[in-house]
Amino acid sequence: FRETDDFFRYEISDGEAVIISYAGERFSTKAEIPEKLEGFPVTTIKESAFYGNQYLKIIIVPGCVKTIEQYAFGYCTDLTDVVFEDSEESLIISDYAFTHCTDLREVIFSNKRKTEIGSFAFENCIRLGKTTIPSSVRKIGFEGFSGCEQLILITDDSDEGARYASEHNIPVSFEESDTFSFIIILSAVAILLCIIYCGFRIMIKRADKKSDKAEENSADKKSDDSK
Repeated sequence: FRETDDFFRYEISDGEAVIISYAGERFSTKAEIPEKLEGFPVTTIKESAFYGNQYLKIIIVPGCVKTIEQYAFGYCTDLTDVVFEDSEESLIISDYAFTHCTDLREVIFSNKRKTEIGSFAFENCIRLGKTTIPSSVRKIGFEGFSGCEQLILITDDSDEGARYASEHNIPVSFEESDTFSFIIILSAVAILLCIIYCGFRIMIKRADKKSDKAEENSADKKSDDSK
């Protein structure tokens, strides 16, 4: 294998770079997977590449990565944040890829890239809380979030996240789209304008009544004077 200055160990195969392990655990708490090595795109994070790392807290996965193999980040017990960057390429998060990352608190999935989450991929990530599952996530495998006791899925009722939440009795918080928010704002403005219009009409009616009453009083007074 070869090793970068950032302690990523890798190999080149068929014009693609594969991360096979990481030796920088004692030097950094953040690992930003490189996009290219020796000019070749990094497409795969090998099985158990970061397995059992006790120092990493943040992992950033670039859009060039297509596959995260089994146990790639398994038992990284200090890991708190994982970010999957945007890409036109699809992403496969294999079975058990992040199993038992017991301090994992936030996973940010890309809104743009098609993503498949394998079985038990985030098993026993017991501190994982609110997690947005965008419609780009096309599949969540069997027990993909098993044992995630604090998990709340932020999603909409038409995508894979809602299906998984329903089948596993996971709380769901429905995400408001920009269109929905715009409709809500328009509705509020319409109601406000209606209230203003109704109030204006009431004021006009009251003014008309006062005017009519004043005219009646004036007419009665003239009638009394003529008598």
